Amino acid sequence: MQWQHSQPFPPTHQQCAHAPKTIKLIREFDKQTPIAILLNDITSRTQDTTDLALREAFAEVFDLAEQTGTELLVMPRIERYGRSRRIGLTQWEISEEREAIADRLRSIIIEAEQAGDLDRAKLNTRLMRAVTGSKTVREMINVVFKRLDQILGQRDRLRMMVVSTKGGVGKSFTSQQLIAPYLLYSLGARVAAAEKARQNTWPRKSVSLRLKLPDYRSA
Repeated sequence: MQWQHSQPFPPTHQQCAHAPKTIKLIREFDKQTPIAILLNDITSRTQDTTDLALREAFAEVFDLAEQTGTELLVMPRIERYGRSRRIGLTQWEISEEREAIADRLRSIIIEAEQAGDLDRAKLNTRLMRAVTGSKTVREMINVVFKRLDQILGQRDRLRMMVVSTKGGVGKSFTSQQLIAPYLLYSLGARVAAAEKARQNTWPRKSVSLRLKLPDYRSA
């Protein structure tokens, strides 16, 4: 799947007023590719686009989606998501190995405390919070993944406009924590399906997102 995005913009009336022109230009040159608006980094925990409080808080964004006939996805704010990069994995990937990573971190924290290395213990305790919260994050990310599946169908391209309260940080989160894992997830599923169709049996080797766990002792 290919994806292209516009620069992130805040959900203000003035910024949303310019977006229809951008969408119109995109469709003039790329009529077949679906366009989605990602409402990213919001304080609300709901991803239900029918939620009245959510629609009121971001009325301009909902109006934009309805007036331009674009799809709308919602991703709540993920606190401390940047810590996952110190582990070398995205939040989605961390959730795949959550228990193993948590066990390893606990051992390092105990060892550091016993050795009197409080800075090391503090660092790994902070990383632990990113790991223990990854299950909830994974659930929210999967909501976005499901919507992307529905929007794409059999297509292999998507244009996405990011509406974020944090500007460039919102784009960074979208690229690293949402789109990159989705590309792996989508690619893995399609490779497995193609292999099954070719052999008319389940492939012997399935595509896995499991990565080698980093050495946290060097964190």
